[in-house]
Amino acid sequence: GSPLLGMLFGFAAALVFKAVDLRKKKFRMLELSLYLMLMYVPFIIAESIHLSGIVTIFFAGLSVRRYVTPNVSRVTEKAGATIFQLVAFLAETCIFLELGLSIFGFSGSF
Repeated sequence: GSPLLGMLFGFAAALVFKAVDLRKKKFRMLELSLYLMLMYVPFIIAESIHLSGIVTIFFAGLSVRRYVTPNVSRVTEKAGATIFQLVAFLAETCIFLELGLSIFGFSGSF
């Protein structure tokens, strides 16, 4: 269920980006916004129908990387990669802060 939904969403996005040329300078923000939303919309849809959102965005990411990225401008590709790296770094930092600070709330013994 989840892998199929992710791949279908990636293939549908590839068709949209192939059919509609958003690489012009006046559409750069729209292109970047749609490119970034490709990772959040499948997660929300999968969670709403009780499928695994993580697995869905994994397979959506695979298909988007393979089929959508060649149809976006270089500026959008670089900006998207930078934003995804920033979000990954912030998420990793939050996880390590949570794990590190949780040691103070631990009441058991080692």
